[in-house]
Amino acid sequence: MSKSGIRGHLFVIDGDLNRIHCDAVLVPSSILLDFENGNWVRRIPDPEVVRKEARRPDSGWPSSKVIEIPTTEGPRIWVGNVGLDRAEAEPYVDVAETFVRTAHRELIGRTPIPRLALNVVGTGDGGMRGDKGQLVTALVERLLDLADELPVDIVLVTWGQIGRAHV
Repeated sequence: MSKSGIRGHLFVIDGDLNRIHCDAVLVPSSILLDFENGNWVRRIPDPEVVRKEARRPDSGWPSSKVIEIPTTEGPRIWVGNVGLDRAEAEPYVDVAETFVRTAHRELIGRTPIPRLALNVVGTGDGGMRGDKGQLVTALVERLLDLADELPVDIVLVTWGQIGRAHV
């Protein structure tokens, strides 16, 4: 349980990450930060702003795996480099954990329990598209631990069959 005594929660839902009301969202990407033809146009209306932020010397992209993008309205947006072609769950789960810890640190005190949203990273065009069950299991385990440790509510958004078949 968190130091504050407030326990977070993990919600696993079948839905659309673009439509989730939250305080912070992790938008998945590759090292190329290519959003123009993806599903993330609603969350990333100006991909060039994201690329400019990633090119800042102190951003650490892509080795930092998660960077925050400046926004003027709506939830705070982080972009995660999950464009890995790895067939093991750990690198994807690490990106999810980095997002949760970083967003928690930035949002704590601004809202009693921050609500963070992410999808099942690495299953679209990522390296885990062939073994979604292993990734979902690893993500849920890690996110449950984080919700127990930190006062955050985490919404893991699945899409279609992955949500019904593996969780």
